[in-house]
Amino acid sequence: METLPVTMSLKTAWATVSGQPQVPLLVGSLLVYSLAFMICLSLQRSFRLILPPALYSYAADFFFTMAVCAYPYAHGTVRTLFGHVGYVVTAVTLVTITCLVFEGTPSPLGVFRRYLEGEESMLGLGVRVLLQILAACLSYRLVSAIWSLEVNEEHCALLKRTACESDLHVPVVLGFLIEFSAVLYDTWLSHQQLVKSSVVDSIIKSINGALLVCAGVDMTGMYMHPAMATGMTFNCQGTDIVEHIFAYWISTFLGVYAGVELSRVFRLHSSAATDKKKAAGGQMGNGRLDKSRDNNDANVKQRKKLVNLRK
Repeated sequence: METLPVTMSLKTAWATVSGQPQVPLLVGSLLVYSLAFMICLSLQRSFRLILPPALYSYAADFFFTMAVCAYPYAHGTVRTLFGHVGYVVTAVTLVTITCLVFEGTPSPLGVFRRYLEGEESMLGLGVRVLLQILAACLSYRLVSAIWSLEVNEEHCALLKRTACESDLHVPVVLGFLIEFSAVLYDTWLSHQQLVKSSVVDSIIKSINGALLVCAGVDMTGMYMHPAMATGMTFNCQGTDIVEHIFAYWISTFLGVYAGVELSRVFRLHSSAATDKKKAAGGQMGNGRLDKSRDNNDANVKQRKKLVNLRK
């Protein structure tokens, strides 16, 4: 009942402007995207003001993850209306804008990669992953609150839904291999410098990730984000808990590990040339970027934030 005045205001405003009694499906999806974005960003910025930096980094991961895991609840409508092309355009735009504005790491796989590169402790890894799982689960509550505005029939139907079905539509071993292979490739590619411009480089990699999702969404959901997969499909009909962990958690963590190792032995020519040049300038060590001495540290972090922002 508390949402009724807001609901009536939105519907009335839309009917006044457009002459249509309900908000169209696309506008409803844009409402989910924009409100999730603004709410999570506002909370992240608020916690930055009240928490010390050491604690804020955990809050930053939490709210960044919550925003990223809220977006997929509107992606289905975009796919229905505009197909894979519409999804790719929407997902890449959302990823780019979100990564430019938010702080932190939005996926357990990003935290695990930092752990592999010596930038995160085992304790920090565990705490951050648990918080990200919580954020992914709470993202459903956030989107449900937006659906409760009931601006159109689709949101009303989604709000009344009481059961969920697994996105794993292939045998669990095949699902494991699909998620593992996608994360391996995506992680390896994230270590490559494809073009000189960090912004263009990140957009190309985001498009690659979106295309991977399109290729596998009908088989596993192609989450490439274990917390997101858990928030959206854990204990859903069709996949038991062990299969879920195997297909979405073990596979993706192994995929990150394999991707990091592969990037150390096989790199694209442009990436190798860049590394060699930086090494000559004293900015490289053991094949990895010493971020404390890299004059382009902000760009490096920006590229890493785009990794594993999928679905």
